[in-house]
Amino acid sequence: MFTKLHQVIRSFLVGHNNESFSQENRNIPVNFSDNFSRQWQKLLLLSLPSIVLSSLVVTGGIIALRQNSNLEFLELVAYDHKVRLNFSQSSNPNLLIIGVDDADIQQQKRWPLSDEVIAQVLNELQVYNPRLIAIDIYRDIPHPPGTESLEKALLKDNVILVKGLPSEEDEQGVLPPDNIPEDRVGFSDLPIDTDNVVRRSFLYVESPSGKLKEYSFALQTVLKYLENEPNYSFEVTPESLQINSQKIPRIKQNSGGYMLPESEAFGWQILINYRTKQIAKVISLSDVLNGNIERDLVEDKIVLIGVTTPSEKDTFPTPYSATATTNFEMAGVEIHGQIISQLLGIILQGEKTFWFWSETLEWIWIGLWSILGGVVVWRSQRLWILGGNVIVSVTGLWLICFFSLPNRVGFLLFPLC
Repeated sequence: MFTKLHQVIRSFLVGHNNESFSQENRNIPVNFSDNFSRQWQKLLLLSLPSIVLSSLVVTGGIIALRQNSNLEFLELVAYDHKVRLNFSQSSNPNLLIIGVDDADIQQQKRWPLSDEVIAQVLNELQVYNPRLIAIDIYRDIPHPPGTESLEKALLKDNVILVKGLPSEEDEQGVLPPDNIPEDRVGFSDLPIDTDNVVRRSFLYVESPSGKLKEYSFALQTVLKYLENEPNYSFEVTPESLQINSQKIPRIKQNSGGYMLPESEAFGWQILINYRTKQIAKVISLSDVLNGNIERDLVEDKIVLIGVTTPSEKDTFPTPYSATATTNFEMAGVEIHGQIISQLLGIILQGEKTFWFWSETLEWIWIGLWSILGGVVVWRSQRLWILGGNVIVSVTGLWLICFFSLPNRVGFLLFPLC
């Protein structure tokens, strides 16, 4: 096949040179288009088996590139593009975020905030009967004054606290306050992709023995929210995580466009469904302290408290960052709000979860499109027909990728988009 292809291309070049020379001697303009069309038709004489073989070679090349993570960045960028097009969802009215911004810190004239201020905020919110108050601010050590007042405020059963996982730099991690039950504490750590964008979330991690599981801040908040719901159940096995009747698939090393090293594929991770740039209404800490808050924003709602200023380094790039003109990064507390909203939507409203094809199906998918591309070339008798077929094929593939996102198909569809 390759010998014949070489001969055709060579004849094209030789033919073109000879014609150019001949036409030049006769002072007749060269008709390059006609000559190219004749050589194109010679290429079409290649047999269908040769086209299929070439397509399989292309398939093998794409698979090899994916296995070596050479296409991961492009697939992640394509996925981000699809997320930005998913603009149909609105903010979650069952969430409220109390954001600590630069103005709040300047007003308090200190950071971290004192225990007294945190206690005052909690007591003010409790007046309006929130369903839950989830605090995304580390309180591993006392920050007097007001330590006793805060300890008392944290005894309320509807208060969720945060901690940090151990790491190579910090073997102990960031501990929660003393005397807080385990079911009211979750870790806030987020997995970060190689381009520093947050697309994944932990639901839990486990000890090397597998006997001890640490649940994430978002998952603990959701479980606490659901515990008084009828038919509530929560079950975790090595191969399954199920809340009520909903099973939540995990990201594995080779899920979708990912080729994660083993060191990054631990725990139970999910792909974050970013619903909108602003997942919940945000009011400032000062608004709460000054009583500028409406009851219907808090009553029976999940209230998240966290830092929203970039100066405290708790903000992260997201799929929205590439096209943002302001607010390039999203606060950690807002990302946790996205995850909480996603999980509640799955469990209470039956929203679809992201799922991923097996590696074998991915290879078949890539192979089919490679063969289709070869057949399109083979059957196109004119260059303008080829151009039209390519446009139709690429548009069709892009539409498949676009409409797969609302159905929560993982971005395994995007290598060819």
